[in-house]
Amino acid sequence: MNKKAMFLAVFVGLIMGIGTAYAKDTDFYSDGFSLPVLDGVWQSVSDVGDAQFSLSAKPGNLSIIAEGDVFARTILSFGGDFTVETQLGVKPSDDLQGAGLILWVKPGLNLILIRGMKDGKNVIDFAGVSENELTEHFAVDYSKSYVYLRIVRQGDSFTAWYSEDGAEWIRIGTIQTALTPNLKAGVFAMNGSSGSIQADFNYFRIHTSEGKQGKKGKFLN
Repeated sequence: MNKKAMFLAVFVGLIMGIGTAYAKDTDFYSDGFSLPVLDGVWQSVSDVGDAQFSLSAKPGNLSIIAEGDVFARTILSFGGDFTVETQLGVKPSDDLQGAGLILWVKPGLNLILIRGMKDGKNVIDFAGVSENELTEHFAVDYSKSYVYLRIVRQGDSFTAWYSEDGAEWIRIGTIQTALTPNLKAGVFAMNGSSGSIQADFNYFRIHTSEGKQGKKGKFLN
């Protein structure tokens, strides 16, 4: 699988909540992955290859296990301005392995914040993809397997952050792009090598925010 094809599909989800089962209203959605089955709002898809979605491989986490060429996603809609966040553990060993957050409009048009590898180096990469091509990206070196990731949307401005402990956050970069108001937001894992990878998501959260344009976000059924 080449690097261009890597962006044709992605794994997306929308969940939140540290220590909670799951909760939803018009302003937020949360899931702590403590139940034996995923909440019904999830739409899980393996666009390329087959991925295993497990709540038992590492209890208290949503684990995505992929072997060979795999892109898998779980999706849910959220409109307006918002902050989306997750904590995950993943150990990539190849440039085409990784996991993280995604904001998805359609195949070939998305934003990803990934803990992966780039040119043989462990990184966190925030990238914009349009027409299956990278339009802009920011990368920082990061070698630890566990990380907190966050994307903040304010109108057409998308800012990525990461944290080692969930308390002190470091800004990665901001991408300006005119995406549709209503996005698919969530988490993803990918594997484009002959090996395998397991990504463990401890929680996922999304909540509304008042953006520069005054458009407060909203959970969409």
